[in-house]
Amino acid sequence: MNSSNLKRLFLWLPFLLPSTMCFAQSSLSIHGYLTQAYAFSRHHQIFGIPENGTSDYRNMALQFRYDQNNKNIVVIQLSHKRVGLSPVMSMEEEIELDWAFYQRKFGESAAIKIGKIQLPWGIYSEIRDVGILLPFYQVPYGTYQDGNYVSEAVDGISFWYSFNRFSSWEYTIEAYAGQWTWVEWINTLNPMTNEGFTLTETAKIENAFGAQNWLYTPMDGLRLGFGVYHGNASGGIHFTKNGVLGETSLTVFNFSLDATFPGSFVRVETGKYFLHLRKISSSNLSAQIGKNLFSNFSVCGQYGFFKFLKIPSYIYNSPDEVTYFNESAVSLKYSMTNNTVLKLESHWTKSFLAEDKLLVDLSEAPSKSQYVIFSFSTSF
Repeated sequence: MNSSNLKRLFLWLPFLLPSTMCFAQSSLSIHGYLTQAYAFSRHHQIFGIPENGTSDYRNMALQFRYDQNNKNIVVIQLSHKRVGLSPVMSMEEEIELDWAFYQRKFGESAAIKIGKIQLPWGIYSEIRDVGILLPFYQVPYGTYQDGNYVSEAVDGISFWYSFNRFSSWEYTIEAYAGQWTWVEWINTLNPMTNEGFTLTETAKIENAFGAQNWLYTPMDGLRLGFGVYHGNASGGIHFTKNGVLGETSLTVFNFSLDATFPGSFVRVETGKYFLHLRKISSSNLSAQIGKNLFSNFSVCGQYGFFKFLKIPSYIYNSPDEVTYFNESAVSLKYSMTNNTVLKLESHWTKSFLAEDKLLVDLSEAPSKSQYVIFSFSTSF
């Protein structure tokens, strides 16, 4: 089967599978989701969204879960993702493998996963692209970095344990080790022709290990999280031996507050990055407040930033401190059914992520952009 036929089959499966699920064996379950969007920007292109608009903006996945018994589980998830005119699209495959792992449970309080697993990180680690569960089209950039330093998946192993000695409190920890990759891009000049072009490369984090911790409080819906990982970054554009940042070890921390109550929620995440070789640090914040206005209609506000601290002046002519990304946003969400939603959202940003600017100079003022996304999401 050629790639175009495979893509066509993949895109139609969400509509064909629900009518055939009754033939599936009880030990095999198939789930999936689809989010299709139309988006446009003003002033500058950002996150692949041009000023003249694009409908080439979607997230889709199919998950196959095989429960051999109540202890042994195999999960495979395939995805198809489009991000408009984003430079990372040059490195994206039509269909990619999100997850593929074996899970072994030890009673109700412990489990181990081996393979390509979800990276345990923050509030949205397992639902990063599930449109019906997200208040916005995508998770906050300030915390999740669009899949860069904080990947969606890690090739390795994890161990989960739940401690619940006192009935009103619960503590869980998921420790992991492995590696992951991400795509870096930069607009630059060809020294031979003096013409601009976009350079994209794959960077990687190896020998990584970390843990995500959650404390569930006696107040129903309130939990506190702490995540940390350490690893060695190399390759890509910035982390080559002669790159701006060089091969370096890094340590990342994340703190989360997730308060979800009937009719409203507050979610706050903040963290710190430390690139040890260059003695560079950074901080980030994302905050969301949501409120149900009616039974099927809600509104959410969002604010976030990603800031470099103590960055050497020779890197992009930068000052000591740079707010690399700053965003305010609002979203309106209409739930047509339990598994079908419409969202309309607007984002106002000041950042160095403009994709239609040739060179990055961190000593200049960040570019202002506004982008609007209208999306339809469904799941089964």
